[in-house]
Amino acid sequence: MVGGSPPCIYQSKDSGAYKDLLEALKPYGTLGQSGPNIDMTRSELQLLYAKYRQSPDAHLMWMADVVKIVLHPDTLRRLVDVVHYQWQGELGNIGYCA
Repeated sequence: MVGGSPPCIYQSKDSGAYKDLLEALKPYGTLGQSGPNIDMTRSELQLLYAKYRQSPDAHLMWMADVVKIVLHPDTLRRLVDVVHYQWQGELGNIGYCA
Protein backbone atom coordinates (compact mmCIF):
# COMPACT_ATOMS: atom_id res chain seq x y z
CA MET A 1 0.00 0.00 0.00
CA VAL A 2 1.40 3.36 -1.04
CA GLY A 3 0.14 6.65 0.36
CA GLY A 4 -2.78 4.94 2.10
CA SER A 5 -4.26 3.61 -1.15
CA PRO A 6 -4.67 -0.13 -1.65
CA PRO A 7 -3.04 -1.60 -4.76
CA CYS A 8 -5.23 -1.91 -7.84
CA ILE A 9 -6.86 -5.23 -8.53
CA TYR A 10 -6.02 -6.65 -11.95
CA GLN A 11 -8.70 -9.06 -13.09
CA SER A 12 -6.54 -10.47 -15.88
CA LYS A 13 -4.25 -11.96 -13.24
CA ASP A 14 -6.86 -14.54 -12.17
CA SER A 15 -9.61 -14.39 -14.79
CA GLY A 16 -8.03 -16.75 -17.31
CA ALA A 17 -7.81 -14.00 -19.94
CA TYR A 18 -4.06 -14.46 -20.27
CA LYS A 19 -4.52 -18.21 -20.86
CA ASP A 20 -7.00 -17.34 -23.60
CA LEU A 21 -4.44 -15.00 -25.15
CA LEU A 22 -1.79 -17.75 -25.11
CA GLU A 23 -4.21 -20.11 -26.84
CA ALA A 24 -5.04 -17.49 -29.49
CA LEU A 25 -1.33 -16.91 -30.19
CA LYS A 26 -0.38 -20.60 -30.29
CA PRO A 27 -0.73 -20.91 -34.11
CA TYR A 28 1.94 -18.22 -34.57
CA GLY A 29 4.58 -20.21 -32.71
CA THR A 30 7.33 -18.96 -30.47
CA LEU A 31 11.04 -18.27 -30.65
CA GLY A 32 11.44 -19.69 -27.16
CA GLN A 33 14.66 -18.89 -25.32
CA SER A 34 16.22 -17.30 -28.41
CA GLY A 35 13.44 -14.71 -28.73
CA PRO A 36 12.67 -11.45 -26.92
CA ASN A 37 12.76 -11.34 -23.17
CA ILE A 38 11.68 -8.74 -20.60
CA ASP A 39 15.17 -8.52 -19.14
CA MET A 40 16.80 -7.45 -22.42
CA THR A 41 17.94 -3.90 -23.00
CA ARG A 42 16.50 -1.85 -25.81
CA SER A 43 19.69 -2.22 -27.87
CA GLU A 44 19.69 -6.00 -27.37
CA LEU A 45 16.08 -6.16 -28.52
CA GLN A 46 16.78 -4.00 -31.57
CA LEU A 47 19.71 -6.18 -32.66
CA LEU A 48 17.73 -9.37 -32.17
CA TYR A 49 14.66 -7.96 -33.92
CA ALA A 50 16.77 -7.09 -36.98
CA LYS A 51 17.61 -10.79 -37.25
CA TYR A 52 14.04 -12.10 -36.93
CA ARG A 53 12.26 -9.55 -39.12
CA GLN A 54 14.04 -10.96 -42.19
CA SER A 55 11.74 -14.00 -42.31
CA PRO A 56 7.93 -13.69 -42.37
CA ASP A 57 7.51 -16.78 -40.15
CA ALA A 58 10.16 -15.68 -37.65
CA HIS A 59 8.70 -12.18 -37.63
CA LEU A 60 5.24 -13.53 -36.71
CA MET A 61 6.80 -15.56 -33.91
CA TRP A 62 8.65 -12.47 -32.69
CA MET A 63 5.45 -10.41 -32.64
CA ALA A 64 3.52 -13.17 -30.83
CA ASP A 65 6.28 -13.43 -28.22
CA VAL A 66 6.30 -9.66 -27.68
CA VAL A 67 2.51 -9.63 -27.18
CA LYS A 68 2.81 -12.45 -24.63
CA ILE A 69 5.54 -10.59 -22.76
CA VAL A 70 3.90 -7.15 -22.69
CA LEU A 71 0.43 -8.45 -21.83
CA HIS A 72 1.61 -10.89 -19.16
CA PRO A 73 -0.33 -9.74 -16.07
CA ASP A 74 2.82 -9.12 -14.00
CA THR A 75 4.52 -7.11 -16.74
CA LEU A 76 1.38 -5.18 -17.62
CA ARG A 77 0.85 -4.32 -13.97
CA ARG A 78 4.30 -2.73 -13.76
CA LEU A 79 3.59 -0.68 -16.89
CA VAL A 80 0.19 0.49 -15.70
CA ASP A 81 1.30 1.15 -12.12
CA VAL A 82 3.74 3.80 -13.34
CA VAL A 83 0.79 6.18 -13.59
CA HIS A 84 -0.54 5.26 -10.14
CA TYR A 85 2.49 6.22 -8.11
CA GLN A 86 4.51 9.39 -7.90
CA TRP A 87 7.68 9.24 -10.01
CA GLN A 88 10.60 9.71 -7.66
CA GLY A 89 14.29 9.31 -8.20
CA GLU A 90 16.21 8.50 -11.32
CA LEU A 91 14.54 5.12 -11.89
CA GLY A 92 11.07 6.16 -10.87
CA ASN A 93 10.33 2.88 -9.13
CA ILE A 94 10.40 4.04 -5.51
CA GLY A 95 7.29 2.91 -3.73
CA TYR A 96 6.38 0.25 -6.30
CA CYS A 97 5.02 -2.93 -4.77
CA ALA A 98 4.97 -6.06 -6.92
